[in-house]
Amino acid sequence: SPESASRLFHPGMMFFLLQLAISVGMQTDNIVIAQILGAKSVAAYAVPARLFSMVNAFLILLSGAMWPAYADAVAHSDGPWIRRGFTRVAVGGTALTIVAAVFLAIFGNQILAVWVGPQMHAPPALLAVFGLQCVLYAYLQPMNFLLNGVGQLRVQVIGALVMAVLNLALSILFVIHYGIIGAVLGTVISVLVAQVVPLTVVTRNVLKKFSQSTAEPHSESVDTIN
Repeated sequence: SPESASRLFHPGMMFFLLQLAISVGMQTDNIVIAQILGAKSVAAYAVPARLFSMVNAFLILLSGAMWPAYADAVAHSDGPWIRRGFTRVAVGGTALTIVAAVFLAIFGNQILAVWVGPQMHAPPALLAVFGLQCVLYAYLQPMNFLLNGVGQLRVQVIGALVMAVLNLALSILFVIHYGIIGAVLGTVISVLVAQVVPLTVVTRNVLKKFSQSTAEPHSESVDTIN
């Protein structure tokens, strides 16, 4: 029916904009580096980035599995479970990522030498900033999937759009002045400002709401989407 189609179109469009903004924000660093420093410099960025992205891919699988569980808990007005489940995933995932990021920052060049050959050597500062970026993503992922599960999409879309624009601008500026590491710094700063800070505030409010009262949260989440 037209009514059902309209109800599906709105959250579908929100998810489309969210993925579009994240793609622009996260995938333009290679283009910026190629245009400013030349295509040969892209590998020096992309290969270490792929090393750290393996950690984040695992976290997406871990946190993503909680998305339908959150939605089900909302439907059953089980606020305490949402709070417990989120805390376990967020603390556990972030702690594991910190350990993995420190390990990769210290032994990253040895791993790269085995993986692609001794010709690939990343500066320690670049590995350290990649590690920081990895930890920020680990901190964000549980919040993203929690907010998806409870229907809080608008704040994610706005934050992602701001992050995409800010990341592109900062990456261009920092690559010109600092080289390859500038692209990662631009991402770290934009994610911290446009996503980590606002999503932390919203997530705390959501968890506080579920800890205080679980009366008809499903209706509230539907109203939020609409």
